[in-house]
This record gives sequence, C-alpha cells and structure tokens, in this order.
Amino acid sequence: MISQEIVDLMNANSVFAVGTVNGKNEPFYTRSYYMHGNVGESKLFVHIPEIMAARPLQDLKENQHIAVNVADITNFFARQLKGMFLGSRPSTSEEIAEIKRLQNKFEGLLGNFFGPEFASNWSRIIIEPSICITLEVQEVFEQTPKSGTGGKII
Repeated sequence: MISQEIVDLMNANSVFAVGTVNGKNEPFYTRSYYMHGNVGESKLFVHIPEIMAARPLQDLKENQHIAVNVADITNFFARQLKGMFLGSRPSTSEEIAEIKRLQNKFEGLLGNFFGPEFASNWSRIIIEPSICITLEVQEVFEQTPKSGTGGKII
C-alpha cells in the first residue's frame, strides 16, 4: 500500500530507479523520471523514457517482479517498493508535462550540487515519448542509510 510518506517522498527532491530481472536471473537497472500513486492504494505508475524501456519491458514479460527505489537527493531519505508488473502504456501528455517540469526542477537542483555544466546534461535526456509501467506495490523497505536499512516496513 502507498502511504502518505511515499507520496511525499515522490514529490520531494527525489530520484527514481527501476530494477528488473529477466528469465535468466540477470538484473537490470534504469532510471525513471516520474512516479506517482495515491495514498491508500497499491498501484504505482512509473515512467521511463521509451528509448530506455525496451530491456525492462522485455524483463517484465519474462519475470513480473519489479522494484523501484525513491531517494531524496538532499538528505538520502529513501524507500524501496517491490511489487508485480500489471501492464504498460504510453505516458499521457499530462504525464509528459510533469516529467518535463521535474526535469527542469532537477536541472536547477543538480546545478547547486555539481555545477551548471553537469546539470545541463539532465535536460538533454530524451524523455518524450515515455512509457508508463503500472505495478502493484506489495512490499516497502527502508533504504535510508542508517540502522535498520533494508528492513521491511510493509
């Protein structure tokens, strides 16, 4: 189930990572640029640029397990959500607009950390079109580096 804490984290200064594993048990990582869901529900929507989506989508045909990490880059408060793949679809124009908004927000934030030259690379990432992967969240784990990291929350 998605908690208010998870929704707040997704709306903070957070980065999103997606992990899949194919039928040969080979793991794969890619970045997501937008995730959203509603408090009290179990469906999570994860957006991956289409140019980066082929491998995770193939993996999910072979193995429906998926994990996503959400981490606030300003303090590294983080959670991992594990669940099952329910389906995929093209991201809507409204979702693409939100991805672009977050891309612009992060360019400024990353500029503060790493300088404007590094940050300008963030806005060069091709995010349109994007694919929305829907998963059912089944477990949530602590990922903030502290005592108890890796512990199951839900």
